[in-house]
Amino acid sequence: MSGQKLIQCFSLNKSEIVFVFSDDVNSFSIKSWFGEISLFSFPDTEPKTGRNTKNLFEEIIGTKVSECLIHPHDRSFRINFEKEFSLVFMMYGKNGNILIFNKNVQVEKFRLQFEKHKNILLSDFDAYTNPQFEEYTLLSKEKGAINAIKDLFAGLSPVMIQYLEAHEIAMKPIPDQWIRIKNLETILLSGPIDIIQPASAGNEQVILTLLPVEYAGNKTFTTYDVIEAVNEFANRYFYEKHFRELQTSALASINAAIDKAKKQLNSARQTVLSLASDNNYKLLADIIMANLHDIPSGAESIKLFNFYTKADVEIKLKREMSPQHWAEKLYRKSKNQVIEQQKTVEKIKTLESVIINLEKELLQISAIENFKELKLVSKATEKELKNNPVLPYRHFSYEGFDIYVGKSAANNDKLTFGFAHK
Repeated sequence: MSGQKLIQCFSLNKSEIVFVFSDDVNSFSIKSWFGEISLFSFPDTEPKTGRNTKNLFEEIIGTKVSECLIHPHDRSFRINFEKEFSLVFMMYGKNGNILIFNKNVQVEKFRLQFEKHKNILLSDFDAYTNPQFEEYTLLSKEKGAINAIKDLFAGLSPVMIQYLEAHEIAMKPIPDQWIRIKNLETILLSGPIDIIQPASAGNEQVILTLLPVEYAGNKTFTTYDVIEAVNEFANRYFYEKHFRELQTSALASINAAIDKAKKQLNSARQTVLSLASDNNYKLLADIIMANLHDIPSGAESIKLFNFYTKADVEIKLKREMSPQHWAEKLYRKSKNQVIEQQKTVEKIKTLESVIINLEKELLQISAIENFKELKLVSKATEKELKNNPVLPYRHFSYEGFDIYVGKSAANNDKLTFGFAHK
């Protein structure tokens, strides 16, 4: 990269930043992504920018690279530019960031949410010094091998420490401990880099490892080239990430549809039970018709003998309506109850069928391991859920009344002319 000029630096979202370099003949880009992990890669294709894409880190746009440096035992590196500018890539997992310095002073940063990053100086990345055998010997005698390694070799991850523990480093004499540490460094610096595909698609992340240890999954890629490794890892990581997100979203949509359908099914079953046991309209109409001669004109209520229960019952009347007309209205209401019961039974059958189909789709999507297949199936499912005729309205009950509310103008039409009745 030495001599390359930074011609563009932009971000398409809060997690991703792209740098484009050129030597006036050829150009290439590097991309960093910060989410649950930190990623760095060299995309094969030219990055696409939007109409209103603005350059970031304008201080160094047009400036040439002088050198690239790694920071020993730290997950970070820097690109130094002319005019004493430095771009530091802090690949700290979910806390990753990119900082720009002029001399030792921080000028700007990509991710603003980390308060601790404000006070970092460029010199902080030069604080590490290589431990010597004598220093390690004293510390190992005082604290033990594992604590000495953690104190002196800050760049070793927990998995790397576990690797040394598995080789019983603490049980060895101190000279042998030192040899094992140096052997591990050799593996990390010059050994193969492996990419492990998760054992089951969609459940675990892709793993990049420098260690010859067993992981749950299949070793699908091996290289000694660091650039090749980070590019392949980024591609596979995003493939798995997008797969997981799409599968999770599809399953959530289906589960939500199943829950809605089950609630509607439960409500419909309650309605059927209520209607089956509710013959009050017909019963009251029968009593009124049997006692027409005993009901005075203009009465608002009256106690009449209920020949079904052999006891008196108080019946509400309409002052402006004759008892006979009121009884006819109650008969119509009773008839409407029968119609509503029939429609609700039909709705129950439809809902039961919908739930069975949705549960089949749930199992199908859970079993898919191919991204393209998942995309096709989830699109079809999304379309089906969108056009689902079972859920065009909301249902409420209030003081014995069923209230149906359409979710849109089109659904109100369906509700009025397809579902509703006299």
